[in-house]
Amino acid sequence: MKVIEHTIDDGRHLASLYNERFADGSDPHCHPVTEQEFAVGLTQTLRHDSPMSAVGVHALRLLAVERAGKPVALSHIATEAVTTDGRDTRRGLIRLFAFAPGDRAAGQCLLEASEARLMSDPVEKIVLAPWSAGVRFMHSGREEPSTLQPHLLSLARLNRYAVERTQHIMTCERIGVDKPALRDRSMNVDVEARESRGRRPNVVTRLMRDGTGIGSCELESRGHFLQAEAAQTAVFVHDLEVHEAFQRSGHGRYLLRRALWEARRVGFTNASLCVLPDNHRAIMLYAAEGFSIAGTGHQLGKEVD
Repeated sequence: MKVIEHTIDDGRHLASLYNERFADGSDPHCHPVTEQEFAVGLTQTLRHDSPMSAVGVHALRLLAVERAGKPVALSHIATEAVTTDGRDTRRGLIRLFAFAPGDRAAGQCLLEASEARLMSDPVEKIVLAPWSAGVRFMHSGREEPSTLQPHLLSLARLNRYAVERTQHIMTCERIGVDKPALRDRSMNVDVEARESRGRRPNVVTRLMRDGTGIGSCELESRGHFLQAEAAQTAVFVHDLEVHEAFQRSGHGRYLLRRALWEARRVGFTNASLCVLPDNHRAIMLYAAEGFSIAGTGHQLGKEVD
């Protein structure tokens, strides 16, 4: 086996390897990407058409492990300047990491090569699947070291990576909600359709009273992040928020139902979201509205000796 470092342009062919490892139907919303989509998704920020340098992420590199001339594992690495406890430091990021479940040797070879390349910069810490610098075509970024990719999660843990952050991935396979009734006549609803890169819009639903915001629910079209046909009818619950003074009054449930109904009206058929595992009230709400836990994703980190 040997490790090859590619530029983004000459590494576009690795999109097929990513598709084999993540977009084969095993993950809720990792759809196949084209070579162009692969290149853009690695170099542009998650939601905006801006280079990763705009969010402080630099030195992007694409590594591949080859066996008998065929790529069998790939990673995308970068560095990021951060301030911790008033001190400026640099950390290494492994933004994308893919290898076959039965090929631990290739995975280990790739991980060691990725770490060595990052430590040559140098960095004080390495983060695997950083939520602050997600890859666009993976969107939520929770699918990598997760229960959906147990071989990757286990390889990282065997190499002394510690779990830093955790979220459940919840999915609703069919949006079937009816338009909810707004019981408080002093309130009104504002719905904003925002243009996306996909065929359907992003949708923001706000609950108001006398011009004062009570809460909101923001839905993102998967098509904003992915060109695949299946992504065009999928929506992601990016944010559901009710201001503290109005909580525990059913407003969150109303906003979620209304937002999903609005999404259904414009052609979305399924939904997903990410939620912290200790946010039990939210999990109960989502479960009652037809969402189930599809997997649990992690951000992992390791201090550099």
